[in-house]
Amino acid sequence: MSDEIARFLHYLYANRTTLAPSRQPPHKAIKAMGSAQSLAFRDFVPDIPAAQVPSNVIPLRARRVQLEVFLAGTSPDTLRTHLATLFHSPLGVYISHTQMLRDKGCVYFNIAPEDLDFTLHMLIATMTEATIGKISRIGS
Repeated sequence: MSDEIARFLHYLYANRTTLAPSRQPPHKAIKAMGSAQSLAFRDFVPDIPAAQVPSNVIPLRARRVQLEVFLAGTSPDTLRTHLATLFHSPLGVYISHTQMLRDKGCVYFNIAPEDLDFTLHMLIATMTEATIGKISRIGS
């Protein structure tokens, strides 16, 4: 068996072409990079502009979750300090809007459902005096 393999390898290396690129015969096929298939010129499809290509794909928005958090404070300065702390924490990117309700502020977080765990853990670590309100889906 090893003699057959040795003869095959000898035949393979002995018969390979070693011509310089300028002396090689012209080819009508183009080899794609990293592909073992040769492609003829007739196999290429002309580029069609994206405006002409009909699309049957409907873009779906990811569902989002709204989380209400209440910040109780006796003075507007305390509420302002709590809001500044939230905006400068990693949770600041999730804040969609705030609202004042009587003596407390309400902060609304717009998050993806998979980020809910991170948001709750970070909120508990950042603002121990915050009260977590309701969680509701937003969007369709």
